[in-house]
Amino acid sequence: MSIAKLAVRLAAWEELARRSGSEHERAAAQDRADAISRRLWREKATAPYVWKTFEVTGSGGHGKARYKALIGIVKAYGCILSIYGPGASPRMAWGDYWLRYAGHGDLVEQVAAALPELLEEIEEAAKAAVKVYGAYLKTLPDTDHDPAWRPSMRRKFRREYMEVYGKELALRILIRDGEYVPMQVTSRPYSAVAAAIGDASRADLRGFLPSGSGYIADPHERARFVTIHAPDYIRPVP
Repeated sequence: MSIAKLAVRLAAWEELARRSGSEHERAAAQDRADAISRRLWREKATAPYVWKTFEVTGSGGHGKARYKALIGIVKAYGCILSIYGPGASPRMAWGDYWLRYAGHGDLVEQVAAALPELLEEIEEAAKAAVKVYGAYLKTLPDTDHDPAWRPSMRRKFRREYMEVYGKELALRILIRDGEYVPMQVTSRPYSAVAAAIGDASRADLRGFLPSGSGYIADPHERARFVTIHAPDYIRPVP
């Protein structure tokens, strides 16, 4: 049986498990779903992968932040990433990053189509947030910081914001937005983390949720979203 057909059967049994009226029916449906899930993973382990490369611009010195924002999204779709050994890096000499990933069937094509739009979403949100943050800095007293620091403070804010925004989108994609609850973060006034979480929770992901052949959320990958690599922020397992 093909990966696509197994994925459809898995979704059907999981839905039956959620809607079953009796505990016996629910348990039986879940057992069947678990069996199909194990078979699907075996099929995926031996199926050929299609490799794609997405060029992440390094303009403005934010290439690394863009790259970090996108790698979680790619993995949330169920794709794998290239592994770089000692002395190797996805960063090019001119500052851009090569994001190499692979997946099965039409899923990898969906990711290829989604990445430019999702990166644009992250960019536009970051630009708007930086403007608000810049205005906030001007309201602070001179004793808070040297005004000459503001350009570097805005750059740092933008990098942090983009990474967290991307990771929050990845979490929503990973769970297909079904169990998503935005984290309430209490931190320093107008933190990049809190702003990114709030903004990402309102992003419209219609058309971006996984629909490719053989997609199934990896429970181990979900656990990787416990920690978001940003100050003062720990994301609970959904």
